[in-house]
Amino acid sequence: MSGVVIIDPGSQAIVEKFGSPYDAQGKVRLVDSGISFKLPWPFGIARIFPTKEMQEIYVGYIPLDDDKKQPLLWDKEHYKEEYNLLVATESINSQEEGAVPVSIIRAAIPIQYRVVDLYKYIYNHADSKEVLKDVCYRELVNFSAGARVEPESESGEESLLGAGRAKAATIVMQSIQKKADELGLGVEVVFMGFEGFHPAPTVAQDFQAVNGAVQKKQAAILEAIAERDRVFTGNTGSVKQALNLHTLADKYLKATQKGDQQATDKIKLELDNAFTDASGELFSKLRTAQSYSFEKVVLAKATGERFSQQLKAYNSAPNIYTHELKMGMLEETLDKIRKFIIVSDSDTEVTIVDLQEKLVPSLYEAEPGK
Repeated sequence: MSGVVIIDPGSQAIVEKFGSPYDAQGKVRLVDSGISFKLPWPFGIARIFPTKEMQEIYVGYIPLDDDKKQPLLWDKEHYKEEYNLLVATESINSQEEGAVPVSIIRAAIPIQYRVVDLYKYIYNHADSKEVLKDVCYRELVNFSAGARVEPESESGEESLLGAGRAKAATIVMQSIQKKADELGLGVEVVFMGFEGFHPAPTVAQDFQAVNGAVQKKQAAILEAIAERDRVFTGNTGSVKQALNLHTLADKYLKATQKGDQQATDKIKLELDNAFTDASGELFSKLRTAQSYSFEKVVLAKATGERFSQQLKAYNSAPNIYTHELKMGMLEETLDKIRKFIIVSDSDTEVTIVDLQEKLVPSLYEAEPGK
């Protein structure tokens, strides 16, 4: 009965005959799922492996014995055992003179792979799974040595504790796959999840304090940007327009300092056009001021021209001109006032006029029937 081999679905087997996995044609005896036959043991041996199933290894930690999910809090241990990794840091405390600019971090990385070449997986190495695990550790250590954990970087590099985690997983997985192919492990790395990157529980509070300070800094920067955009938009119409005006003004200043009159005139024209195209409260006030200035100039010019014409009229007939001005003044000022015209032939005649208004008419003045 040892000559009968039953291979489960999703599995493959390599059948050895007298210790050799090759047949007469020099090909590997690879058998798929189902019932196969071989020489009785120990002359024939079937090495069965579930090639269609996902295999998993754990890098950086040893999982708990039970399947219960524990809350992943920085100040508590997450797994049965975790290992420390060295990562780069941008700066160290000035009090720690001579200290190496590195930090310690812990990582929990489950890696899933499947066997794509069973012969390489079984025969190239005594224990391909352990070799793959060593490769994963080495590539992770190499990558983390140049990575960083600070929440932000002046160079723009992303942190393993933040947005850089997904990118780092892709890079490390590619490097692991490349090394596995070079070693001929016959595996395909399907998934590598950076499940958890966190500081050691003893320094978790310090990490939290740093993160809080960085978040406040980023919030202040965003508020400043929002305020800048609000001011620029309100005054010039848009941030782009404000930056364009700033660039033109800077060019104009440099051209003026160099004494390049041609460049100065050209940039001045561009500035005028930019001011004309701009909008916003500032430019609304500038246009109002321009309109007011134009109005004053035109009125002053008109007043001057009118005075010159009046001067010509006065020089031609002073008496008539002054008399017309006087009569015009009286006509304008006495427009709504009752006027009495008295015609007298003699200068010695005395005319008495009662200018008092009677509120109630007398009986002699009343007309019959009214």
